[in-house]
Amino acid sequence: MKKLNIKNSNFEIDNLNYHIFTLVLFFSCILFFDYPDTESSVGWLGQRSIITHSILLPYLVLHFKLMEDSIIASIVVVGLFLGVGIHLSADLHPMEWNGSTLIKFPGDISIGGLSPAWILINAVASLYLASKLMMQITYSKKFLYTYLTIGLIIGSLYQLDNRHFEVAKLLTFVAIFLITFFMQKKKLRVAILDKEKKIKEKNFVFRGDFWTYLMRTIIIIPGILLGIFLFISLFL
Repeated sequence: MKKLNIKNSNFEIDNLNYHIFTLVLFFSCILFFDYPDTESSVGWLGQRSIITHSILLPYLVLHFKLMEDSIIASIVVVGLFLGVGIHLSADLHPMEWNGSTLIKFPGDISIGGLSPAWILINAVASLYLASKLMMQITYSKKFLYTYLTIGLIIGSLYQLDNRHFEVAKLLTFVAIFLITFFMQKKKLRVAILDKEKKIKEKNFVFRGDFWTYLMRTIIIIPGILLGIFLFISLFL
């Protein structure tokens, strides 16, 4: 992941219609939150495939810059990460951890007791990267808190729509989503403050150069001239 790129302003998203942003994020999240279960359409992957129950697809889209041509495409990628994170957080609470709920390599090879850890890591990573990408697009509060609201609404409805452990799933998702969002928001704030500090330090150096020049002009140069005058007076 490239480092967070802080800009003075992002004119592209500032000029994007707010309602379009909301609709694109909303429907892209809904479109992708059941993506992890698409392994059923590919026979050789098996149930709860390690390929689809991970951030592999959104990461590849991001890594190879497959959707970086427009702000709309970037928002779709945010929705992809968000949808996958919502689904995986629900998968942390199956009826029981058995053959059908364990993560598997192609060929139906289970990773066994590592399945809960795998799902948790990928759920956290997916929701964290969704927030990170959103804050790379903009740090406007209007867009960020709309993203937060949409994520909470869709994620909560998805968890409550399950037939068992609804409350546990809801609490798990809300905790992961809010922690990752505000963690990334804090990092964003630190990056902004760091940039402002560097700007102030740069300006301070400039003022320091000016005052140094002024001190040399007022004190040092007259002092040198006075010394020369005294030398001439004493020895000549």
